[in-house]
Amino acid sequence: MTDASLGFRGTLARWACFGARWASRTLGRGNGGMIGGLIAGAIDPGILEQLGGGRPAVLVTGTNGKSTTTRMLAG
Repeated sequence: MTDASLGFRGTLARWACFGARWASRTLGRGNGGMIGGLIAGAIDPGILEQLGGGRPAVLVTGTNGKSTTTRMLAG
């Protein structure tokens, strides 16, 4: 997906996601998998719909059971 097809907010959200992920990894605060998505979602609440290309999406978060829940949903 190109930046032009995301629009201004989507492009800003995408680059902010990359920046947050990079900062998290560089500062040793984690892998950056969650913070990037949280930042992108705050900037553009429709970013998952745009990136998903019309496919249904589910976001699984929490402290325990994410992998198991994701496998169950995918199955």
